[in-house]
Amino acid sequence: MNDPDRGPRGSAREPADPRPERSEIDTLLRGVARGDDAAFARLYDLLAPRVFGLARRVLRDPAQAEEMAQEVLVEVWRTASRFDTERGSGLSWVLTIAHRRTVDRVRSEQASTDRMHRVAAASTEVPYDEVVKGHEVREGEFVVLEKEEIEAAAGDRAKIIELESFVEATAIDPVFYEKTYYVGAGDAGTDAYRLLHDALGATGRAGLGRFTFHNREYLVAVRPLDGILGLHTMRFADELVPGKDIDFSAPSRKPAEKEIEMARKLVDSLHEEYDPGKRTDSYREAVLEMIERKASGKKPRKAKEKPPEETPDLMAALEASLAGKK
Repeated sequence: MNDPDRGPRGSAREPADPRPERSEIDTLLRGVARGDDAAFARLYDLLAPRVFGLARRVLRDPAQAEEMAQEVLVEVWRTASRFDTERGSGLSWVLTIAHRRTVDRVRSEQASTDRMHRVAAASTEVPYDEVVKGHEVREGEFVVLEKEEIEAAAGDRAKIIELESFVEATAIDPVFYEKTYYVGAGDAGTDAYRLLHDALGATGRAGLGRFTFHNREYLVAVRPLDGILGLHTMRFADELVPGKDIDFSAPSRKPAEKEIEMARKLVDSLHEEYDPGKRTDSYREAVLEMIERKASGKKPRKAKEKPPEETPDLMAALEASLAGKK
């Protein structure tokens, strides 16, 4: 357990003069950006007391300060590649992140407190059984809705998924899928359930429908999945931002036909049948391994440093890749 007056990992006060360590912090940040676990462990030891001290001065509460220090160091781990030595030292970059997040926490808590004070000053406590749901149609004017009225607005969609049409399952762009659930048959619907499952599987189609859940209407797609029916909640078209509205730099030039053909051959040479179990979250596994090694008193493994890559010649790179596949 950490001492409330000390930072994460039991570190004490800040060193009097951090300047000798600044160049080391810059180097460590570059290592973290490359995925070097040992660099992050050393960086953690150097920065945790400083970040905790800054958060403690602003938040006052040691527990909140320690929580904030952990959040900041996680953000440093995730965003180390954004550090630019031309804009200042690594220490300044980290402390700027810490200060910004800490001030945001204070402002958020203050805003919440102010809202509660305004409500308390303008009203008295209302018994729970007198609380109602309503919608403001004009300033200060509300339409009150009873629970039965809200349920009536949902209609049968609150209990039944009504399929409106059937489309080719492959025609649905994955960008529209949101979450996936399994759907079972009701007590009296096993025969119809199996019939729908087999018909969708035979035709390669998915059923599109709607249902209402937690006062929100969902568009859904139903299709065979792992021997039963799967239900995908979907985004409506107006919830997506078109690619043409994204501000990206246009490619500098159009690739030559020979380059396209070489790239096509490379793609063909790397083609394989999709196996979802073949790939795992290697980043998560590496972080867990680092935590286990540190917990057992072992030093984290240091990542091998790779020399900076030069800007490649595209054709040469494609030819080399294809040669390596032969």
